[in-house]
Amino acid sequence: MVIRHLSNYNCKVKLREFIEDLFSTWKHESSFSKENICCPQRPINEIMEKVDTVDGNMSDFIVAFDEKTESICGMLYITFDSNKLAYISLVNVSPKYRRMKAGFSLLSYSMILSAKRGIEGIMLDTWNGNDRAIALFEKFGFIKTSANDKIIEFKTNLPRFLQEAYPNLESLSLDHSILNNDVLKSILS
Repeated sequence: MVIRHLSNYNCKVKLREFIEDLFSTWKHESSFSKENICCPQRPINEIMEKVDTVDGNMSDFIVAFDEKTESICGMLYITFDSNKLAYISLVNVSPKYRRMKAGFSLLSYSMILSAKRGIEGIMLDTWNGNDRAIALFEKFGFIKTSANDKIIEFKTNLPRFLQEAYPNLESLSLDHSILNNDVLKSILS
């Protein structure tokens, strides 16, 4: 599995196939299901519009790509603002690829990419009760900034060393070990 961002690897067709499969096959297990309060019943055309308008400057999709099957197995959408903040949304990993570090790799890569762009903090939210995602976010140092019975918002500040830790994103072999235990320990300390 490798991690790519859509603006550098023109894989819009593959991402569209992934999203179509999500909506037709496993939507009930995704952030778009009725039960998941964050993005319930978000229309597929809204997501496809984001795919078509990604420019790599203010927004991008980060995708986990299975080279064996030549298919996308997970995605997240990231936007950057002028206040040195990034916002992550639309995080989804195909049920076939869960527990294979796809979510970990997507989040790792988005943190490194953000740090490289001079971003100082990342915000995201999830629905209350999404225990696996909450545990993952907390492992990465995200702290709850607000919560209600439906949605929990998180934020983390990016450590400055991430800007220097990976001098060339293009030369990385991006797999689930992108942030090894030593790097992860440094983030959390």
